[in-house]
Amino acid sequence: MKTYKEYKKEINIVAIQGSPRNENCCPAFVSKTQRLLDNAIKDREDVNFTVIDLSVKCDGVIVQPCKGCISTAGGYHCHFPCSCYNKGNKKEPDLMSEQDVYNKLKKCDGFFVFTPINWDSVSSVVKSFFDRLVCINLSLEVSDAKKILGEENLKNSEVTRKFAKKGEYDNLLKNHLEGKYAALFCQGDNGADDYNDSSKIPLAYKEYNKGKILRSNPRECLEPIIKQLSYSGVFVKDDCVDGVISGYGTSYPLNDDNLSKALFEKSRKVVDNLINHIKQK
Repeated sequence: MKTYKEYKKEINIVAIQGSPRNENCCPAFVSKTQRLLDNAIKDREDVNFTVIDLSVKCDGVIVQPCKGCISTAGGYHCHFPCSCYNKGNKKEPDLMSEQDVYNKLKKCDGFFVFTPINWDSVSSVVKSFFDRLVCINLSLEVSDAKKILGEENLKNSEVTRKFAKKGEYDNLLKNHLEGKYAALFCQGDNGADDYNDSSKIPLAYKEYNKGKILRSNPRECLEPIIKQLSYSGVFVKDDCVDGVISGYGTSYPLNDDNLSKALFEKSRKVVDNLINHIKQK
């Protein structure tokens, strides 16, 4: 029988760093998101972490955009892992393929995403990441698609649509990450000190703001991602979702310098809760 200590070491979590800022590219600075993530995973003997860094490194390797295959013939045309991009493709260097992201997610016990809030939503790299996760929902595995459709027909719309309409192999369509647990944490500056001088506020913004609450709501910023994961069978428990608006009214560089102890503790707590849910499972 396994001891509790032996069991704990078997927990594998994928940590997704969702800020595009990178110190070795034009942002020239380590992001707040990166620092919060580093703190959240340090000094944990009970978990093996695999970090997927979505920051833009100016080497051309990015999360390539989703091409919308799902709308052609559902999971008969959109496959798991995503079959739109291949590892080693120099014309379309894809981070998801190069870092074997789909396989890492399939093998892990759970995963979490730390992201900045950009315009009341997740960062563009995180959005692209989750757009590309459409293939985890009710799709054929690539190996099954090749057997059913023929390798040469994976993206042949006449063939894939025919099979989708028949539905003969619907029993092979899977939610590939079903039953896993995920956690989300976001932080934002909420415009920082852009309009501390109220005389500079544009008229259009004044008109828009009438009767509205201006401060971003972290949970609302993450809600589309929570919905997507739940739809695909991934559990996102309430205590695994959190966020902080920490920089309203303060300059961007000061926000970078002055991350509070409370912010570090709050973001780490989300990962604590994720680990506990996995252990209970």
